[in-house]
Amino acid sequence: MTAARSADVSGWRWLIRLVPGATGRTALATLLAFGSAASSVALMAVSAWLLSRAAEHPPVLYLQVAAIGVRVFGITRGLFRYLERLVSHDVALRLQSALRLTTYRQLASTTMLGARRGDLLTRVIADVEAVQDLVVRFVVPVISASLVIVATSAVFAVLSPATALVLLGSAVLGGVVVPALAQRVSRRWDAAAAPARGALA
Repeated sequence: MTAARSADVSGWRWLIRLVPGATGRTALATLLAFGSAASSVALMAVSAWLLSRAAEHPPVLYLQVAAIGVRVFGITRGLFRYLERLVSHDVALRLQSALRLTTYRQLASTTMLGARRGDLLTRVIADVEAVQDLVVRFVVPVISASLVIVATSAVFAVLSPATALVLLGSAVLGGVVVPALAQRVSRRWDAAAAPARGALA
């Protein structure tokens, strides 16, 4: 398991070096995703406070800051999300293009084009296209969600340490333990399905 993870990390490092500036763009996309998720959390918190406080019928001036906060967080959530999608897809498409060119060059310099054409076709098409999912649906969301969970838990720890522990524990269970178990269970089936996909192609 450790060897497989180190291989995945080394493969990601090799891939990210194919495109100059990909590391910076990925970091920017992660930061924008963090801003979008943090705005969503802040929007829910401020909205809940505004509704509960308005039920007490205070002077309107006491609610103006929260009302402005709802508008700000509502706008920034959509804005950060839009910019994150632009940047992350830009990185993913650049990596996809670079990987496809590298794959074609390596295939052109070998004699593998005539053998096991189905496996090669599957690798060139499916695996290269999976790079987009790697950046857009894994790297950026996982890192940004982890940052948001840590920040939210830190805020909760000031108000209620027990609630912060429950939040952090449930996040670790849902975001680390369950996916790790699912990966171990599905690894065998994925390995068995790879030759079938090659034969089908």
